[in-house]
Amino acid sequence: YHGLMWGDGRPFFHNLLVRFTEICLLNITNPVTIGISKMDIERLQKINFFRREIDYIPNAVNFDKAQVSDDQHQKHLPLTDTKKILCIGRFSPQKNYRRMFEAFNLLLGSYELTIVGSRTDSNECKSLARSICSESKFALINFQGESTDVISHLRNATVFCLSSDFEGMPLSAIEALASGTPVVMPEVGGAAEFESCGGAMVYRPNTATELS
Repeated sequence: YHGLMWGDGRPFFHNLLVRFTEICLLNITNPVTIGISKMDIERLQKINFFRREIDYIPNAVNFDKAQVSDDQHQKHLPLTDTKKILCIGRFSPQKNYRRMFEAFNLLLGSYELTIVGSRTDSNECKSLARSICSESKFALINFQGESTDVISHLRNATVFCLSSDFEGMPLSAIEALASGTPVVMPEVGGAAEFESCGGAMVYRPNTATELS
C-alpha cells in the first residue's frame, strides 16, 4: 500500500467505492499486506476489522532527522537574490495549479516559479496562469513540461513546493528531500511524516495565502 486512494480531497462516491474495495481485500481475501509509510499503516488499521497482520517496510521518509550528505549539499547552486520555486507534478485538478499561481502572485520580492510535469507547458496551463497572475509575475513562470532531468531542476531550486488537494506519499517531495532541497507542502496524505523528520514545512489550511 502506497498512499491509499481514498481520503480528503477525493469525490465522496469515489471514496466509498475504493474504501469498500480495500476493506474486502484486507479482511476477506487475506493477502500479505505491506504498508510503506506510517500513514498507510494508520489508515489500514482503521479498516482492519479482523486484525490481519500488516507488515511495515519504510519507503523513504521514516528518518529521525533528515540526513543529507555534504556532497549532496555542495551540488546545489549558490543562493542568489532571486528565489527559485519549483513544483513538480502533472497539470491536473489534483495538483491544483490554480492555488500555486495564486500564491505566486501574492509574493513580494524577487521570485521565479518553475513547473515541471506532463502538460505543464500546455496552452491550458499557461492560460490559467495568465488569468491569475499579473503580467510581470507571469513573465517569471517557467513552463517546463515533462523532463527527464528532474535532479537538475531540484539542485537549481531554492525551495520545492506542492499545492495539491490530496496526495499519498508524493514521490516528487521524497526526491526533493533526498536532494537536500527544502520542501513546502500542504497538510495532505503523508505530510506529517515529512514534517516530523525535519524535511518539510507543512502549511495549514490548504489555501493560496498560507502557501504564499
